[in-house]
Amino acid sequence: MKTIKIIVAICFGLLSFSAAGQCSITNEDTEVDFLLVAKSERIFRNEDLENGLKVVFANCVLAVNKENKDKVKFSIVVIFAKTKRQENLVPREISFNFSVDDQLTLQADEYDTPSLNGALAERCFFRLSVSDMEKIKSKSLESVTITDTRTNGSLTMHPFNRIFSEQIECLLKRYDDL
Repeated sequence: MKTIKIIVAICFGLLSFSAAGQCSITNEDTEVDFLLVAKSERIFRNEDLENGLKVVFANCVLAVNKENKDKVKFSIVVIFAKTKRQENLVPREISFNFSVDDQLTLQADEYDTPSLNGALAERCFFRLSVSDMEKIKSKSLESVTITDTRTNGSLTMHPFNRIFSEQIECLLKRYDDL
């Protein structure tokens, strides 16, 4: 009986560690805010690498005002990176497709071009309202489409259906610990 209790305790400990280990949040400090940043995850990579690399990363960020913890801003950051052979795509718009008639489309608030190990990169920041965040957190994602509204170029991806939900939950958990 004692052996079974030890095995159960070890299994419970491993499961607890595994579940907690999925939250990879870093803290950054600015003059005005504490930034809670979820680890950026790859949501797309092209399969035909002989024609060059095209990859999309995304992550969620929660900015918490230092003076008033109740003032928060939630954003999703999308990075499109490519080698020279691929067409450029600035993700100025993102659509979260939950089902046939259920979609959330956001326009980028900010844009920059970071350096990523020699790849050309375009990074856009999308601000979310609380209702947008709740919708993403509570629904199963079928696909994500990023669109360059200037060129009408777009890319539809099918990431893990709870990728953003998990990041949001991790950020909110860390926020509660502040």
